[in-house]
Amino acid sequence: MKNNLYVILFLFSSLIPYFGQDASSNSLIENASALNLISVTIGGDFITNGTFKALRTERVDEFVTRIYEQSRNASLSMAKDSQSLQEIMEKVESFATRNILLKRMNGTELFIDLEQFRLSADFSNNPYLVDGDVLIFPKLDLKNNAIFIYGAINNPGAYQYVEGDKLSDAIFIAGGWSEGLEGQKSVNISRLDITGNKEELFKLNPHDDMELRSGDRIYLTPTANHKRDYKVLLLGEVKNPGYVFITKENTTLKELIDRAGGLKKNADLDRAEFLRPSNSLDLLKIEYVTDYLSGENVNRLLELERMRTLDSLHFARSSMLFWHEQLNYPGDYLMESENMFKNINFNLALKNHGESEEVILRDGDVVLIPEIFNKVYLYGQIKKIGYYEHIPGKNYIYYIGKAGGLTEQAREEDRIFLIKRKTNEWISLEEGDYSIEPGDYIYVPKEIPKDFNYYVNQISQYAGIIGSIATIVVLLIQVTK
Repeated sequence: MKNNLYVILFLFSSLIPYFGQDASSNSLIENASALNLISVTIGGDFITNGTFKALRTERVDEFVTRIYEQSRNASLSMAKDSQSLQEIMEKVESFATRNILLKRMNGTELFIDLEQFRLSADFSNNPYLVDGDVLIFPKLDLKNNAIFIYGAINNPGAYQYVEGDKLSDAIFIAGGWSEGLEGQKSVNISRLDITGNKEELFKLNPHDDMELRSGDRIYLTPTANHKRDYKVLLLGEVKNPGYVFITKENTTLKELIDRAGGLKKNADLDRAEFLRPSNSLDLLKIEYVTDYLSGENVNRLLELERMRTLDSLHFARSSMLFWHEQLNYPGDYLMESENMFKNINFNLALKNHGESEEVILRDGDVVLIPEIFNKVYLYGQIKKIGYYEHIPGKNYIYYIGKAGGLTEQAREEDRIFLIKRKTNEWISLEEGDYSIEPGDYIYVPKEIPKDFNYYVNQISQYAGIIGSIATIVVLLIQVTK
């Protein structure tokens, strides 16, 4: 028993130097001669060439990866600055992983495809190494010896071409068809001649396993898959506000409201709004609504009304103002084209399903349905800007009185405007034929001081007109002589 114990201790102590000198796998292989190492040579277009030690239990992929990592790290450690580091990385980052020639001492030759092995775990492309093996790497040239695959493929791009490659090989190496595709798929292959001027086109189905040539360009075309996360943001007086799922192009306003559980009793369809991102002003308002939803819990009703006020400023009718007023009007320069959905009659759209008022919803649309709002908004040159309770039959003088009256800078009363909530129509209150409704706006412009510069500008304009008329008269006189 003691003799056996001494033998075990002796063998263990004899192996300690091989494991204790260096913790790296490379040092272990170089020092542990008891592990029965073999020699393998690497040649061709690889990061390094030479003969290296390998374990008998190593396969080609494991050996190549180990030698590549060691050589790459050694090369990168020689970089002196970022530029030289980039140059080294460009030289060592890529090498051929297909069509690698494995030559053995007994004359056997095998072609190794590590790309296929890594995707399929086919060990015929990753055999064990034996003593004296030589691995010869071909040059990786993705410009002159490649196939190109795009379209409905998981990993589009250029891939090393190997003689004998078929369509199925290219699709497999590029990661296969994109997931989630349904319906009939087709393949288009473009093949140029050596001059690049003549093209041969092939249209195949995925089961036509055509043999490829270097330079072939492959485009995978599936039947269009329109499954998307189509949804509309519906806010306001509905029973279940929020995002509502819709179809691509046949969900109506009525169906949207129904999916949200219907309207609440205090919904105001006369002031409902339909916003579409393709309209620049609507996009601004949609961004506002999104910010509001992610922000603090402010009063929704007042915020929506402020947005309506901004809307009215954007659609200012500059023709209602004198030229010197327009220069000082806070919104005239923001004028936009009318929203094509501005005049949607929500009452008709919800009652007459399938009739002319029907609107087909699109992904990203926003529908706002406020509650009944019995107020009038006053702004401009009044003492207390804000909302005031609507009283049927009352005129603008009543509301201005409720707002504390006009400021000293207000224009004369014949230049006060009523802005209708439904149409954004500007009505001069001097006309007298008007009625103030809930949601309307009353705007009091500012009196622009007529200083010296104002009169100089006026005189210069009149002088220019008179000068032009005089010139025309002189020309006419000369012509008639």
